[in-house]
Amino acid sequence: MKRTSLFLITVIFSVLLFSSCTKVRSQTVDNSNDLTDVEIADVYSDITPVDEESVMVKKPKRIVAIGDIHGDLGALKRALRTAGAINESDEWIGKELVIVQTGDILDRGDDDLEVIELLEKLKIEAENAGGKIHTLSGNHELMNIQLNFNYATEASTRTFADKKGLTREEAFKPGGPFAMILSNYPAILKMDKMIFVHGGIKKEHVLYGIDKINNEYREWTKGNLALLNSYIEGGYGIFWMRDFSDEPDEVDCLALSESLEAAEAQVMIVGHSVQKSISSACDGKIWRIDTGMSAYYGGQLEVLEIIKDEFKPMSEKFTFKVISSK
Repeated sequence: MKRTSLFLITVIFSVLLFSSCTKVRSQTVDNSNDLTDVEIADVYSDITPVDEESVMVKKPKRIVAIGDIHGDLGALKRALRTAGAINESDEWIGKELVIVQTGDILDRGDDDLEVIELLEKLKIEAENAGGKIHTLSGNHELMNIQLNFNYATEASTRTFADKKGLTREEAFKPGGPFAMILSNYPAILKMDKMIFVHGGIKKEHVLYGIDKINNEYREWTKGNLALLNSYIEGGYGIFWMRDFSDEPDEVDCLALSESLEAAEAQVMIVGHSVQKSISSACDGKIWRIDTGMSAYYGGQLEVLEIIKDEFKPMSEKFTFKVISSK
């Protein structure tokens, strides 16, 4: 009798294990034509594994949030210098400063590769100095991994071929070397009572789960998931929605309050929609930091400094009046 029971338990366990493995394989993208691991390492050797703390961290002493860069290396450097993060030699001098870039570093400009490389270099330097650079994904990172290159310039695409020996498709397809880098760029960052996201998040996104959205997006970029939830890639998803980043009305502000309450947060910081200058709305519950600083838009260069509960837009020439979130 004991032998029979042991045999039945073994059979059941084997069936369950096989079923689980089959399910995982069914969700995996066929990357049989991908570059080998060695080839990927040759293209870009510094791909840092995702740190789970990077998507849910405590509030540091000083934060500077930077909006859309859109392939403009010069604008990125100027923004980082305005923040006090780097010197004229592009070396980290920010000490314990924390930078949050809210997505859309790609497209419209010619410097996509150089922008990625500078950010990845500075991440290491910042960590060594006790600081941190958080880079989020935006809709243009999403589109590149979807192989939608409608907004990529010919010069940018040519740079990947000339310097890395890659077509843009090879570079950014799920599981490709630069998609792997972007797998470390989460969709949402919750820092204490603040939420950083490219487009915005609604209550239903929060209830679905911030961690779940980040995990699914990361696995998709790596080529481990064939499809993305509409909360991520849909027209009203976190990368695309403009309810809070344009000109929110009373209904939008109410939806924002519900989102923040569900997330146990007090303020949301977004990019995505170009503003004349950094501005807040909905009684300071939303900050919109995309000022179109890239050459493509020709807007004013501004970044948002956050110390405790005070939010202060900063430009290259001067800082603006301090505004409290209380």
